[in-house]
Amino acid sequence: MGSLLSTVDTSLTHAVSTTHVHMATTIDVLPTALPGWTQLAAVGVGAISGAAFAARRGFDVVGVLVLSVATGLGGLLLRDTLLQRGTSIVITDGRYLIIAALAAVIGFFFAGLVDRLEPVVVVLDALALGFLAAAGANAALAIQLPPVAAVFIGAATAAGGLVLRDLLAGIAPAIMRPGVLIAAAAFIGALVFTLLVVYTGIPRGQAQVIVVVVVFAIRVLAVRLQWRTRPARDLTDRIWDRWLVKPKKPVLPPILEPEPIPPSSVSTFSLPPDWDDTATFTRPPHWRSNDDDERDPS
Repeated sequence: MGSLLSTVDTSLTHAVSTTHVHMATTIDVLPTALPGWTQLAAVGVGAISGAAFAARRGFDVVGVLVLSVATGLGGLLLRDTLLQRGTSIVITDGRYLIIAALAAVIGFFFAGLVDRLEPVVVVLDALALGFLAAAGANAALAIQLPPVAAVFIGAATAAGGLVLRDLLAGIAPAIMRPGVLIAAAAFIGALVFTLLVVYTGIPRGQAQVIVVVVVFAIRVLAVRLQWRTRPARDLTDRIWDRWLVKPKKPVLPPILEPEPIPPSSVSTFSLPPDWDDTATFTRPPHWRSNDDDERDPS
């Protein structure tokens, strides 16, 4: 009996490990129009921005390294964790950690240079955001997840590094506060990729290029034109006053207007032509006056 249970356990372990390896291989070799080094470049751009972010806030070398790795690799690490792929690609492929470490060195010693090259960094960050959004949605669709889940995974992959960076720095995540569009651009990119692949059937490589262009345009225009999200707006009082507790007006009876009298039925009275308005009226002596009743009888 014990040998049978051991054999079953070994078979299940081998099946699970084989499934994880096959899943990881399937996702990593999906056809894309962009070369493979673009994902490494996206990680490098995120890592440099994270290192400069830490250096400007006075972190030491360990803090700069940690935030650099978190910003650059956080999105892909979150994607692989949500998809339960086993060991993430950012751990199995040493190139990702090396790029993050080099970006930490650049951010630690040249944070001012990174700030001066902010327009260039914004452009590279916009490209990286679009690529990671497509990569996350692509990985979710590769394992037959529904479109809604693919959009969520794509947006989380693109913005996950920024969230992890801010949490480690002890501040509220910037993408969750009013500001320039970041999470919205990532969500739109993942949505566009999912719609193109699922409902139009175009190749994934072409969909990836379209998503990178769309996210790049949204991100750059948002920075250029200062498109910003707004804080929450409470409409409770307006809705409550207008729809829920609206006072009822009293119901008054209808006003009936008198019917007009026909002109033919109106009687007219005219004075004689010899009537004198200035004439004095003399009371006959036999007419009794009201003043006589009010006199004192005594």
